[in-house]
Amino acid sequence: MGKKYYISILLVLWSVKLMAQLEALSTQYMHSQLMINPAYTGVRNSFAVNLMARHQWMGLDGAPVNYNVSIHSPLNKSMVSLGAALNSYQVGPVQNNRFNFYYSYLIRLRHNMFLSLGVTAIANHYGFSADDWKVIDPEDPNFLGGSQNSFKPNAGAGMFLYTPSFYLGISVPQFMDYYFKSKDSDQIISEVKRHYYLSTGYGFSISKEFYLKPSTLARFVENGMYSVDANLQLLYKELFSVGVSYRFDTAVAFVGGFRLSDHLNIHYSYDMSTESTGINKGSHEITLSFDSGKMLKRNRDRMFQKKRKKEQDEGGAMRSIRYF
Repeated sequence: MGKKYYISILLVLWSVKLMAQLEALSTQYMHSQLMINPAYTGVRNSFAVNLMARHQWMGLDGAPVNYNVSIHSPLNKSMVSLGAALNSYQVGPVQNNRFNFYYSYLIRLRHNMFLSLGVTAIANHYGFSADDWKVIDPEDPNFLGGSQNSFKPNAGAGMFLYTPSFYLGISVPQFMDYYFKSKDSDQIISEVKRHYYLSTGYGFSISKEFYLKPSTLARFVENGMYSVDANLQLLYKELFSVGVSYRFDTAVAFVGGFRLSDHLNIHYSYDMSTESTGINKGSHEITLSFDSGKMLKRNRDRMFQKKRKKEQDEGGAMRSIRYF
């Protein structure tokens, strides 16, 4: 058996252990808030579609791969928003497919401040197949028995407070812990504890052409583990952005984005590990976001008040929040 397969299996075991502590990560959390907070549903005040793909440790067998597609929108002339998402996360022989249905309700606190409250219903599918994997010990019970599947429901909730230039989100994406055990032994293949997310960001102009956007995301797990991301992006005329992200004691990433049209934005990030594990393969993530207000009836109750007339005429009352 070649060295490549030994490395692959070590990666799988290390990744499965990581899955027991933290859910799938996204460097571009500021563009994929719905993945971690159901209260983000409808916050863009548009018909919004988001596509995300993340490949970690490119070129290594069994490395984590995550795909996500989401759609959400306010209901016309109401403070209610609905959405749905499909997420697929695979690490080696372990796969988690998750479907979310989202509901949120928007409350105006001040003329320029809103609070969104959201809930999600979840259908989880877990799968494990070791048939195509070459292992060091063929008698290892964790890799015997072919394939197996499990379906488990879950639910989550969150809140999202925001103004034209600031946001604060608190969420629990899944209330219930879950365990996925081998059918031929009591060995836990995958385990995810309840997660708590805290996200915040602020945007401000540093000139007529440049806009600075610092943000952070903290993940807390019931067993005491945590992860913190800090991000800083510089936006030029709402046309393109460049930035850097740091996951404390774990990775540093470079992030860039480009506005393809009035409705379409694309962002790319490249992560580099800062841990001395000997694994130095980069992680790639790309996000494509589509927003359109033309599909919705104008609802002034969802818009910031006392804004510049130009912004109101363009239907851009939520525009600044879109770029977090």
